[in-house]
Amino acid sequence: MRPENINAKTNELVDAFNRAVAGLDKARNEVQSREVDLLDAKNALGKWFCPDDAKVGETFSIWYGDGMISVTLKQQLGDNCDFEIFWRKHPSPRK
Repeated sequence: MRPENINAKTNELVDAFNRAVAGLDKARNEVQSREVDLLDAKNALGKWFCPDDAKVGETFSIWYGDGMISVTLKQQLGDNCDFEIFWRKHPSPRK
């Protein structure tokens, strides 16, 4: 059964739908932005840890805080590199 004021209910439902769509779009944009931040941080860390003459497949590890971080050069095309970052024991957040 429809309410007496169909237009008010329709407006309410359409507004709720539009808010949900806008909220989801905002969340997707935020996730995409954080993924870009993570990729930038991963590349900067990989370039910092790997020597200039590193070969594809080589892994470099250092102790950092409570854990050991390992960086593997996965692929290199000129100045563009792909790194894999692995924590052997992930440190707790710094205070």
